[in-house]
Amino acid sequence: MGQNRRGARLVPLTAIGGARGPLARADVLWQWHGGALTAFGAIAGYVLTRSVAGPFDTDDVGNWVEPLGLVALYTGLTVLMLYGCALRAWPAVLRRPAATSTTATVDPPT
Repeated sequence: MGQNRRGARLVPLTAIGGARGPLARADVLWQWHGGALTAFGAIAGYVLTRSVAGPFDTDDVGNWVEPLGLVALYTGLTVLMLYGCALRAWPAVLRRPAATSTTATVDPPT
């Protein structure tokens, strides 16, 4: 029963990540903020559950090398690194000229 509770905690994070995927664009800063906040929350949760025993979760204290935890930690850190790169590049995105259409327009027949 303890395994089901731990797996259920990952469902909201997975849903948030999956819903944000199609919306992700480099020139939308608030989405980068949301992704960084989600990644930071996952990293903080990992550190918290490995450091302090929760009321119903005492199995993971001191278990720092669990493979799935390390993958989650690596993924969160990667998102935070990309967030840092996006923040550094943000002034260049603001200076970029507006996109123009390269397709020819055809007037409807009269």
